[in-house]
Amino acid sequence: MNPLATPWSSVAVAALLALALAAPRAERVLPQAARALRAAAAPLAVAVLAVLAIAALAREELEVRRYLVESVGASSACFAMLWLAALRLERGCERAERALARAPIALFALLAFAAALAAQQLVLDDIPHVSDETAYVFQAKALAQGRLGFPVPDHFEFFRFVHTNVERGVWHGIMNPGWPALLALGMRIGAGPLVDPLLAALTVWWLATALERAGAGALAARLAAAGLAIAPMHWLLGATAMSHTANMALFALLVRAWAEQWRLQRAHERAGASARPDGPDGAERGEWRALGWACIGGIALGANAAVRPLDAAAAALPFGVWQLAGVARAALATRAHTRPSARAALAPRLAALAATGAFAALGVGALLAYNAALTGDPLVLPQELHFAKEFPGQRFGFGFGPDMGTKIHGPRFPGYFPSDAPRVTSLRLAHFLADVWGAPLVLAAALAWAFWRPRADAWRAAFAAATAIVVAVYVAHFYHGIAYGARHYAIALPAIVGAIALRAAHALEARGPNAHALRAAIAALVAHVLLAAAPATVVAYGGAYRQASGALRELVREQHLTHALVFVAEEGWGWKSAFPLNDYPLERNDVLFARDLGARNAELEAAFPDRPVFHAAVRRDGRAVLRERPPVE
Repeated sequence: MNPLATPWSSVAVAALLALALAAPRAERVLPQAARALRAAAAPLAVAVLAVLAIAALAREELEVRRYLVESVGASSACFAMLWLAALRLERGCERAERALARAPIALFALLAFAAALAAQQLVLDDIPHVSDETAYVFQAKALAQGRLGFPVPDHFEFFRFVHTNVERGVWHGIMNPGWPALLALGMRIGAGPLVDPLLAALTVWWLATALERAGAGALAARLAAAGLAIAPMHWLLGATAMSHTANMALFALLVRAWAEQWRLQRAHERAGASARPDGPDGAERGEWRALGWACIGGIALGANAAVRPLDAAAAALPFGVWQLAGVARAALATRAHTRPSARAALAPRLAALAATGAFAALGVGALLAYNAALTGDPLVLPQELHFAKEFPGQRFGFGFGPDMGTKIHGPRFPGYFPSDAPRVTSLRLAHFLADVWGAPLVLAAALAWAFWRPRADAWRAAFAAATAIVVAVYVAHFYHGIAYGARHYAIALPAIVGAIALRAAHALEARGPNAHALRAAIAALVAHVLLAAAPATVVAYGGAYRQASGALRELVREQHLTHALVFVAEEGWGWKSAFPLNDYPLERNDVLFARDLGARNAELEAAFPDRPVFHAAVRRDGRAVLRERPPVE
């Protein structure tokens, strides 16, 4: 199981560009490159050691030689040659930086939306490829009809699917309700496929505007927007029906809300309690705006708790601590009778904290009520109940022990112990480093550089802490979760891109001796994504990713089937391609898809006697076969 590999054809193109552009001016380009590499020696050394350690620790799951050669080596060579070529284009890089700083953030949000939508329709066939996605879509269909689930249909065995559950006479998906609820809103207006691409765009918008409102500057905001919009991991997840894009978007909205609160509170403190340049009325309006953004932040956090609760809490924790620290400082200043501005800030800070907590509690309460309605216990998730029923004596979730893990996730389970955590975590990290921009060593070096001494910048410190906490939390999760890449770390992606953008913007604006080398590195990264990472992503996930495709749906359309009953063979996950095509109640489907149960098919045929019967299969390569069964005499 290896991360994305850089195509050698892309390396060859990069080499030709380097020869054409850099070679004629080698006497100028090479000294620039050497000076920049000397300045970046520390983060590069850390990155090399980290990548090698990750590969070594993950060796039981990872083909180490192939990973180091095809994922790390090829991508690093491609990037290096593109960087040398970009070093030759000094004026062009300077013009690109100026244009970037002036570009509207909406442009990058639109790019993320277009990339995600194109990947959804052209790469993933607009169909779920992972069982989790299928369960999310199924639950969204129920919520769109105002239900928590569907009545159990007659002949249920023909229609059941993994990751769905029957409890108290209700057939429902087992995943958390937050993302299906958002998807259901789109389904209600006939725009279900647009919801995840739209959330991908909003993630870009909210992250970039958060940095801008926090005073990081136009360049930092645009660098973050561009870095996130072009990241294959971001637009790929935005093309799916997985919950991770909603998770990222709500985290970005929380960051945006905190940026507004932070800006308004700082302005209020600078103005002071008694000498406000905008007058009492203006200061009061600022306090109300801060309180409004605190409510928005609480709504984002509460909604995210219903999407992926542990991820939401892990990523939000540093910002919660930051907010509490501000309250504590104001309280101490009030007690000491010093700093009138801080004393005046205590009441609005307390109000903002209370508002955030109250609205977040509403989201948590909704999740608990949902759990109680479906499992009978507010503290038991439908997912937990499902796995407990299907796999007695095995646990799904976080923690260690001989019963942790389920056989459906691999033959080595149950049984997950602290000694297993380095291997599983390293596998996730290896994939994540390759997934983001297709260049593991480049991302590792950028992280080492961005997170070096983050205390000098409160925002970088918060982003670094959020990333570290997310990684640390998943140390206790037994399953590597490599589907659509290292998706478990997805919520950290905005924080990572934001931290790198902040450090890069500061270095560029300082106009130091290596500023052009940094501009060239940014240009090389964009070129590498376009030339290597994006095509590799399309190839890796196109066709029949995880043996699911839209071929059966298209074949039914091409043959103009109407009022038919189609039995789908389960071999090769064929039912995974068919199950999402049914609507509910089942009787309203013009073409009704059912599992092929062999001799038992006659039971369902008797229930739908006026429908012609077809048999279908989806092969492992994604192609579909459909044939009509001759009428019984």
